[in-house]
Amino acid sequence: MVDYFTDQLPLNVAQQRCGSVLKRFPMSQEQIADAYWHVLDKAATNFLSDGTLSNDEQIKITDYTQALGLPLNNIPAPYQNGDISKLSQVALIKALQNGIVPKTNIQVPIILGKNESVLWAYSNVSCYQEKVTREWVGRNSGFSFRVCKGVYYRTGRSKGHPVERSSMELQGIGMLYVTNKNLIFWSQMKNVKIPFSKIIGFTPYSDGIEVHRDGASAKRLTLQGFDPWFIMNVISQLTNL
Repeated sequence: MVDYFTDQLPLNVAQQRCGSVLKRFPMSQEQIADAYWHVLDKAATNFLSDGTLSNDEQIKITDYTQALGLPLNNIPAPYQNGDISKLSQVALIKALQNGIVPKTNIQVPIILGKNESVLWAYSNVSCYQEKVTREWVGRNSGFSFRVCKGVYYRTGRSKGHPVERSSMELQGIGMLYVTNKNLIFWSQMKNVKIPFSKIIGFTPYSDGIEVHRDGASAKRLTLQGFDPWFIMNVISQLTNL
């Protein structure tokens, strides 16, 4: 099957040779499927090494997955965080580039808006929101004297001033849904909906993204637990439709 992706064999010939090998060295259906997924994972890594997926590469992937019955919307757990998942994401981005918003069958425990559909879902995402605390500080300069028993008075030589301290507080761990209109974080602790129209920028990290929202009182929000390149590309394409 590797020879198919390196253009050394047509797909039907590669399948025939695999069948001949399996007659001599039988494998379980689970082992066969895992081998095919493994080959696809290596092909995905090779195809995406230049940061894009050509039309010819997309056709090879589609023909391979359809011929072998490998559903890209139901990837086995060992490959869910690999380059195979990016194949589906790239295909979705290509559809958006052509002005098409794909329909999916992802079931969600939230009420979607009119004409809103879920494009992708991430699990085990951590959500952090900025928490700002204020306190009044000042030096204890000056001197004090007793007014009467148990009562003291202190004079100060410098004024106090407010100090703000910022920290990121965990809001919960749950699902992150990417729809054609919003980013939606859902967990047992807290739910957050971020309309694309309110997003003014991102700070991407290797394992998440900080969302900068419009509004004077908007607090920093960080979502962690995924590669952010897909979300950034999807929102970029959707805002240009």
